Amino acid sequence: MTAFTPGAERSPRNDFVFGAGSLHRIFSSAGRQRLLDQAFELGFRAFDAAPAYGNGLNELELGYAFGRRRSEVELTTKFGIPVELYGERMRAMFFLMRAKRKYLSRSYGSEYERRCFSASALLESLHGSLRRLRCDYVDRLMMHEPLEPLPLRISVELIDLAERLKVEGKIRSFGVCGTSRSIRNVLDSIPFDVVQAPIWDIADLPIEGAATVAYGAYREFSNRAPSRGRGFVDFVSSLRVERPRLEIILASTSRKTLNSWKGLFP
Repeated sequence: MTAFTPGAERSPRNDFVFGAGSLHRIFSSAGRQRLLDQAFELGFRAFDAAPAYGNGLNELELGYAFGRRRSEVELTTKFGIPVELYGERMRAMFFLMRAKRKYLSRSYGSEYERRCFSASALLESLHGSLRRLRCDYVDRLMMHEPLEPLPLRISVELIDLAERLKVEGKIRSFGVCGTSRSIRNVLDSIPFDVVQAPIWDIADLPIEGAATVAYGAYREFSNRAPSRGRGFVDFVSSLRVERPRLEIILASTSRKTLNSWKGLFP
């Protein structure tokens, strides 16, 4: 495993991030690996995941894909949604397990309505992510969609812990992701290094000094009247001109769609 040395120069910023949030929707592990390999070959060097995506499965797949070439990619993960991680335990049986839980459990999906942002929850989640990702550090660790303001004590604990983890080399930066309404719950109490939000919310957030990452580009492309008749690659390229410092998350489980993004990578 490759360790991150505190104070080491960060690799050049990636304008485009591959979103692995839907990776678990691909039926086979082989298919997931083919998609990740294709994304890498296309030019993606940053990948976004979370334990809540595929109940640990998506991080696991990223670990298999990039564990041995960790220094070549940047990895983002999250913490705060306390899901059962059966995707990690049953990689080959994930679809069967999800179907069983969906049709037999009355509380299916209820865990996504809960949050836990304590310092101990952060550490437990991070250590699990590092195990699944097969590495010693993540480039970005994000609070996953806070639902309400945090008590002052919790905010202080998270700030102190995040700084310690940076010094120890386990994370490079600390951030928050979610809609503007979600992010505003904690934006005033924690000085984040990076903020990830829907592209239509970015302009409304009072962000100073933080890196900004936007998701939902395809939805914005579909909704913008001026973009009709233009290709998605042209639309995304225009966003880069409008906001040159903005990183954009692009996600797809279709290899054909992925191949159509070649124009984004010179």
